[in-house]
Amino acid sequence: MVAIASQHADVEAGLHQHRQAQRRVFAYVATFASLFLGFFVLRRFGWQGSTELHTLMEALAAMLAFIVGTMALVRFHSKKNSTFLFVGTGFLATGLLDGYHAVVTSSFFAASFPSVPASLIPWSWVASRLFLSVLMFVSWWAWRREDRLGESGRISERAVYVSVVCLTVFSFLFFALVPLGRAYFPEIVFHRPEEFVPAFFFLLALVGYLRKGHWRHDAFEHWLILSLIVGFMGQAMFMSFSGQLFDYEFDAAHALKKVSYVLMLIGLLISMYHLFRRAEEHLEDERERARRDPLTKLLNHGAIVSELERALESSRTSKPGHYIAMVDVDGLKHVNDTYGHVVGDKLIVAVAEALDQEGAIAGRYGGDEFVIILPDATY
Repeated sequence: MVAIASQHADVEAGLHQHRQAQRRVFAYVATFASLFLGFFVLRRFGWQGSTELHTLMEALAAMLAFIVGTMALVRFHSKKNSTFLFVGTGFLATGLLDGYHAVVTSSFFAASFPSVPASLIPWSWVASRLFLSVLMFVSWWAWRREDRLGESGRISERAVYVSVVCLTVFSFLFFALVPLGRAYFPEIVFHRPEEFVPAFFFLLALVGYLRKGHWRHDAFEHWLILSLIVGFMGQAMFMSFSGQLFDYEFDAAHALKKVSYVLMLIGLLISMYHLFRRAEEHLEDERERARRDPLTKLLNHGAIVSELERALESSRTSKPGHYIAMVDVDGLKHVNDTYGHVVGDKLIVAVAEALDQEGAIAGRYGGDEFVIILPDATY
């Protein structure tokens, strides 16, 4: 019966996971289709944004990126996983680049850079997106390397931190010192073809994580894939068609970037919740095991004495009281001497199973002695 029940539970778990995977595939397809169709529907309205709106959106993006990066690193240090290390460092660096992208929009800083805003704004956007897309791809590549090579394939935290800091500083110096060429090419269909570079890395990361397959059961990787889909579509479908600063495609891509950040944040929150819940359940299991006799699984001596004290204290202040019985196993020593302790232990376990009834508190007081407490029993 136990084997049949176990098999039934396994089948139910398998069906649940299969249905969950189907729902998630539907969510991926629906997200892609919604963005694809939404691009054509909404572009007819002729939206035109402004410098102020762009600065506000990028300030919000920088704040979200810092939150995501910080939470990812907290998650990484709670339970080491290289994916969270790369996501955390990638988003923290992206937050700095998004903040820089917001600053260069302001006319107050226009004279501080060697490039005009018409070039600096789109290229600083590309830098931020390229940085994040590459880190997302590297996070998958690092998992694959570690999965293939084991512990020897793990990339050290120090190497990741140093590399990300150096690349971030290089990005700032590049924009501060190097004159930039034009970013818009109205003579071709895709007015900003450079957007396909980060789109390519987002796509590589997306394909990698889909092939990895953990999205079927892992909540974080499910939301990560949704974030990658939105990030990819924002680059390939929206920003690549932007014909000028602050047009519909430009602002929509900026909005989608923040949506992708929020999706990643949701995944991190769920992952941290599951991690803390598992830790709490493990702690509860440890506490419960500490109260149990290892042979009979009844309450051990210390736990049953505590229950006795609680029952006696309760009996002094309330009616009805408790029924308490002491039981010992006659002839246990003879069984041990004649048939061995293995048989004696089986006898102890059989007695314990008989005493462990619903509504009763049973414990092994020691050796062959047991205590049974029936709460609120009247006789």
